[in-house]
Amino acid sequence: MNKSLLTKGVITALVLIGGWASPSILVSSQEEVTPDEVLVPVVTTEHEPVRLEVTTKEVILEHGETLDPQELVVAGRYDTLSLPVVETTELGDQVLTFKATKGLDEVTLTKSISVVDTQAPYFTDSARTIKVEYEEEFDVEVIAGFFEITDDVDGKLEVQIDGTYDDTEPGDYDLTAYAVDSSGNRVEHSFVVNVGEKPKPKVTSYETVTASGNASYSSSNSYAAGWCTWWVAQRRIEIGRPLPNTLGNAATWLGRAPMYGLSVVYGAPVAGAVVYPSYNHVAFVERVNADGSIVISEMGWNYAAWNRNTRTLSASAAASYGYIY
Repeated sequence: MNKSLLTKGVITALVLIGGWASPSILVSSQEEVTPDEVLVPVVTTEHEPVRLEVTTKEVILEHGETLDPQELVVAGRYDTLSLPVVETTELGDQVLTFKATKGLDEVTLTKSISVVDTQAPYFTDSARTIKVEYEEEFDVEVIAGFFEITDDVDGKLEVQIDGTYDDTEPGDYDLTAYAVDSSGNRVEHSFVVNVGEKPKPKVTSYETVTASGNASYSSSNSYAAGWCTWWVAQRRIEIGRPLPNTLGNAATWLGRAPMYGLSVVYGAPVAGAVVYPSYNHVAFVERVNADGSIVISEMGWNYAAWNRNTRTLSASAAASYGYIY
């Protein structure tokens, strides 16, 4: 076996024997030493401790938003890492706890985050135009009932109305429906309230009826005398609202009346109107009672010429007939 000589001065080595260092051994540069006889020093590395860092930036999450807590960890040296649960269904501040371990070492850090609601509520039902009757008083609850507003956090919200209208002045009025959620987010919707025209006075007695546009018709009565058509035409002449002499038999009056500019309505009796209470028969509305019943006068009653009759028809019956105004 070849032996090499150590010729570069004196080597001092620290020999570990049974875990303890032996005294230094001086080896002369002139002595022959085989490589197997040189004891190499043992090098040990220092233990690296556990390390964990989380972001120092402010963290603000929207209600319902998702976040992986691992994204908040910016650096670390660990064997295991325990992450918190991020809950965003409740508004406000919350503290997240992170725990890292390495061997027997461990470190715990906390991070505060905020959950907020910046989303505005929304309309689930809304109106563009609301029609009200003349002198129908402003009622916030009634108007608000045309709208429904919902918020993802607070649920259904109370609808508020900004603006009003004059119920005695027909026309359009601009109003706003709105709601504000618990976080101060507001939603609003503009709409129009239309106040109707002042209704014409309801005629309850023929004496109050004045002549209208159809007064230009001839005041002569060419219908068969003594029968229902003649009687009704005569009564209309008496109140200053004559009818054309070309309406035909009673059965054709409702159909022909619009041809002469006369209004035909159903279920809305007024004093002075022509009523069609049965087939091929017409009568004159003398009065509308408070309970909706009507008093009519007629001729040719019971199929007898000149047989004049007055009777009262119930409100339900009156509501089912057609009328010529």
